[in-house]
Amino acid sequence: MKRICIINCWFGPYHNYFGLWMKSVAWNPTIDFLIVGDTPLPDGAPSNLRHLPMTLEELEAKIRRRLGNEKAILPSPYKCCDYKAMYGTIFGEELSGYDFWGHCDIDLVFGDLRDFLTEERLSRYDKIYPNGHLSVFRNNQEVNERWRLPYAKFDVEQVIASPMNFAFDEWDGIYNIYIRLGLPFLRDVEFLNLAPGTRRFRFRRRTNAKYERPPENHDHSVSTGRMARSTAHSSMQTARCRSRIMHISTSSRESSAHLTRRHWTIQLRFTARPGDLP
Repeated sequence: MKRICIINCWFGPYHNYFGLWMKSVAWNPTIDFLIVGDTPLPDGAPSNLRHLPMTLEELEAKIRRRLGNEKAILPSPYKCCDYKAMYGTIFGEELSGYDFWGHCDIDLVFGDLRDFLTEERLSRYDKIYPNGHLSVFRNNQEVNERWRLPYAKFDVEQVIASPMNFAFDEWDGIYNIYIRLGLPFLRDVEFLNLAPGTRRFRFRRRTNAKYERPPENHDHSVSTGRMARSTAHSSMQTARCRSRIMHISTSSRESSAHLTRRHWTIQLRFTARPGDLP
């Protein structure tokens, strides 16, 4: 089984649904997770989750050192998004010994990721998934340095020297590099976006040509607090999650759930109750 480590950089207090993310991490014991930042993990963190203490200023210094560029800046935590595709270079020491590395957000709820990060896929692709909230890369020098290739929409020197966010972790950056060079890249959409606030959910169809095979629309229903379909991961950026939909139970078609201010994404074989919140 290939070793995988997924990284998130987080600064400041964790949100109120961080316990859900940790619970879904625990449901993936064969994958390691690393949070880099200035907030220690709360009690009850799973054994496959580690914390690397670091301030924003210390991470900026590490980025400059590892990228070999003194012009690189990290003025705010959100700027980390532009560096996600560079984590293989930035955290090379921490990723030593792993076959694959990834980056994720902590507003996700993961499904059984090994059902999606299969040995066949890991053997075939250098990059798995197109989105910034969850992507996985092969861990070798060639793949880790591809962010330097001059095929993104924006020049990488401009990206790392500017306080603006360029979405380099997605379409305008690393995505363009892989597509324009025809590199091994799995673009499948394996998460669902569900509208919150009602007891009836409908999948938001992905029709953007950036996606390789947008799945069909599917009805989703909540009955006695249970969700009736599945994904690979979920993202939660709502101010507070509604307790009536905290108990999520899904099948095996997608890999997660993504809960944002505007939409949900629901995940694979995960169960959480309001008591699981910190």
